[in-house]
Amino acid sequence: MTTCWYCSKTFGSGSKEFLGCDTVIQARQDTSQLVETLKEFTLQKQMSAADREEFLTKAKGICERLASSQREIDFEEFANELFPSAPTELSEVLGSPERKLNDGFIPDRRALVPLKKFKGKTPSWSVEFDRHALTDGSIIFDADANTLTFKGLPVELAMELKRETIDE
Repeated sequence: MTTCWYCSKTFGSGSKEFLGCDTVIQARQDTSQLVETLKEFTLQKQMSAADREEFLTKAKGICERLASSQREIDFEEFANELFPSAPTELSEVLGSPERKLNDGFIPDRRALVPLKKFKGKTPSWSVEFDRHALTDGSIIFDADANTLTFKGLPVELAMELKRETIDE
């Protein structure tokens, strides 16, 4: 879907001047919806963390390739490449009417980031890390305590933190 708008200024003739179409915003929204759908699919399929990482990384690669070549996504082709063991399952989820997701858009690269990265912030700090950090154990999420534990901090950061906390 393309959102178009027209200038409301008239020049006495009553005609409106065409300004342009906003396909970028719609593509970003469609891509964000696709990303959420793919993440939900991995949970529905009860994929292991490693399988989920592989699936979502592959999805990101396919979408980036489409974006680079300015090709629109086709859910059937996408599902065949991404999930060849059961492409119909994936294409049915992608095309389900309640998702209101239509193929035929060019994936927006910025909206693909959540397939590979997690990020969040509070007024005091922000964090961003690769999905792989959870599967390789360098970051551990404790769902019960709602905490993240980082292992193997960069040496410079660890030294700086030690200097800051020396008096405590």
